Amino acid sequence: MRRLSVILATSLTALAQAPTAPVVNPRGVVNAFTQQPAPSVVARGGILHINGLNLGPPGGIAPATLPLPTKVGSPEIEVLINGTAAPILSAAPERIVAQVPVDAAAGVAEVVVRKGDARSRPARCLIQAIEPAVRSANDSGFGPVAGSMSGRTLAITAAGLGPTDPRVDTGAAAGDATPAKPAALLNAYIGGIKANASAALSTKRVGEFDVQIEVPDSARPGDLVTLTVQTQNAMRAANRTVFQGMRSPDVQYLPLPEGAPELRALADPDLNGNYLVGASARARDGCYSAWVFDLARKKSAKAADCLTTANANALTPVVAPAEGAVLAALVGPPPADAQPGMPISAKVQIFNPAMEQPLAVDLPSPAAGLTGLAGEVEAQIPGTPPQCIPIDGQTGELRDPGPCNLGGGGAGLGQVLGGAFTVDVDGLKSILSAPVGLVQGRVGLIVGDDADAPKKAKFAVLNLATREVVSSQDFPDGWLPLLAPRAPARPGPGGGPGGGPALQIPRQPVSWDVERRVLYALARTGDNGRHGLAAFTLDGNPAKAIEFPDGKFAAACSPQIRFFSLDLSRRLVLYGGNAPEAEVKDPCPALGFLQVDLATQAVSFVPIQGEGQFNGGLGGTAGELNDFVYGANTSAAPQSRADTLHVLDGVTSSTFRLDLPAGLISFQAPQPVAQLNWLIAVGTNRQPGDAGLVIFDLDRAEARTLPIPDGFASMTQAGVFLATRKLVARGIKNGATGSQFLIYDLITGDLMVVPNPDGVAWVGPPPAQGPAQPGQPGAQIQQAAANAKANTVAAFTYGDDRKQNGVVVVRVP
Repeated sequence: MRRLSVILATSLTALAQAPTAPVVNPRGVVNAFTQQPAPSVVARGGILHINGLNLGPPGGIAPATLPLPTKVGSPEIEVLINGTAAPILSAAPERIVAQVPVDAAAGVAEVVVRKGDARSRPARCLIQAIEPAVRSANDSGFGPVAGSMSGRTLAITAAGLGPTDPRVDTGAAAGDATPAKPAALLNAYIGGIKANASAALSTKRVGEFDVQIEVPDSARPGDLVTLTVQTQNAMRAANRTVFQGMRSPDVQYLPLPEGAPELRALADPDLNGNYLVGASARARDGCYSAWVFDLARKKSAKAADCLTTANANALTPVVAPAEGAVLAALVGPPPADAQPGMPISAKVQIFNPAMEQPLAVDLPSPAAGLTGLAGEVEAQIPGTPPQCIPIDGQTGELRDPGPCNLGGGGAGLGQVLGGAFTVDVDGLKSILSAPVGLVQGRVGLIVGDDADAPKKAKFAVLNLATREVVSSQDFPDGWLPLLAPRAPARPGPGGGPGGGPALQIPRQPVSWDVERRVLYALARTGDNGRHGLAAFTLDGNPAKAIEFPDGKFAAACSPQIRFFSLDLSRRLVLYGGNAPEAEVKDPCPALGFLQVDLATQAVSFVPIQGEGQFNGGLGGTAGELNDFVYGANTSAAPQSRADTLHVLDGVTSSTFRLDLPAGLISFQAPQPVAQLNWLIAVGTNRQPGDAGLVIFDLDRAEARTLPIPDGFASMTQAGVFLATRKLVARGIKNGATGSQFLIYDLITGDLMVVPNPDGVAWVGPPPAQGPAQPGQPGAQIQQAAANAKANTVAAFTYGDDRKQNGVVVVRVP
């Protein structure tokens, strides 16, 4: 409870100074429907919960008339979102419910509560044009959906579906005469099967949509309800809720069809875990044989003799579009000399769970590959520039070709500029940083006169369309780029030489402050005696050097030096130490956190608690989760074991440490769970997983275990299922006699050991006996396929003889 105590102490201090002053919890502004932890995302016109102390009157107040007022109570209570008054649905001492104005600016927003003449400190949330959210039965953001059935129609409540036609003003409900419908395309799925759906803004409740969904005949208890909103450039999905509750796991099994080879990987649609395509190992001709396992129909059949992909190392050729309900693959064989980017096939197979047979699609020209973005399959057609052809997964119809959707962000920019991208800025030709999207149509990057030891460098702004240099700025006098050390070559077989060059990533760390339009680049003095940041603006002013505190340096001993941008506190954080580093070290020691206040550009160093250090390198357990920045004292790779987690709370600028619970020696491979502010790691004594799983609860600043049950020697995490707050692990029995799925309730801590189907000793491949050989169980075979969007986990099964004999799918309650 350390973090809550810090916030409470801060709140009490504020109250002591001004008895009537409202106090907003800096992590207390959240989406009312999803309850996503701060920094929570909410749509224009959506509903916010603002949590804190002394916010509303003791007895509470809720306006009874529409449109809603922006001021209530006496003294007057007002909510300001980026300075604009927001309509108030209710106000109580510890919570205000308000609507985000429908014309609020997208991006980080400051939320302030005014009570009379007193104002709270600002807290923050993220505003999007569209951010769908579904109300759950207990307003927790998960579990059974809040809704009612009439015949085969499910009526639910949603928010954040975007602008309506006709437009409805902030604080108002829709009129009775003409339904106010979302302008964007609405899709609904139950159990991964697409359902007809319609929505209209409520005529009685502000900011809420009444949604009607025709429930498919195949719907079953435990199926998830998925609502998505599709715009021209993106698709947004709502929080997952459950159609009807299910108390126990539903175990489904299909035996391996006669004549099927050993299969290596399973693929299922993003929204449907009851339909899978299993793929064999890739043959020398580039072909994968594939088999369909339709658990809902209890059927399995051969899908194709030859599906293919340009990626020769892929476990499966099958593509699953994000937020989609189908699978797709190119039909081979590919040309013998096929390389990535070259055309390989003009034939596509679409696998749709709603259909008995796959769809065969002929393209107008051979594609280099398939992608699955925004719920759709796209065929990539090589050319200058390349084109993508969207394929309707329900009909196989080809839509008009257009530019490929690269998904935005830095990766998208890298693809747009291309691997052969070159630049010349006053004779500087070495690109030191990844390109960063700046203002519309402009990208920025750092260039220098040498890729390893630049003596001169500039910040360059380029026109994205023409790649021409628009402007450039020198580094501050006496300062140069601070590059991450070059990664060593990968070892060859058996650890010897000959493994080839390491994968190189951009070595100049940069961060773009959208609000102030400042690009920060990590920098050093010429003798490496001081570290700091070079701050570049777009107004033509000279770059500014921001020095780190005396004796403090970036932890620059890893091939990647990471910046963490914190939304709630408007800070930039990186790992820091007491000495300048110039070579790769494993572990890469860090002693604390360097944080830059983006409003004042002041830099401070926050040391970790207690003695020791943590590993800030690539092989370390380090990262950021909802403005918590963390690192662990991991050992060198490949073991990467740790016994202490060090955390910076970016909101309070304080650190805390989490030691392991009694009886555990170390942990490995923590996985973040953003919806819970948790890290879940493998507990290790002698071997990974023999001490259960460790939960690091960052909100409560505590660590606890999910113990391994009696009869099991070790376990590994298969997946976290947020719609029902469950965790599924794969447990290996004592004596390596078999394995089973274990389901932990993350709310109650209860455990369910899932029984295996008859004839199944192992879910997932048995561990290899002796050195793994190709074709031996466990050699390059998928352990388990967890689908959190469908609440299912799947695996190949094996008998007592350790031979593959089927596929199991567990529907998680």
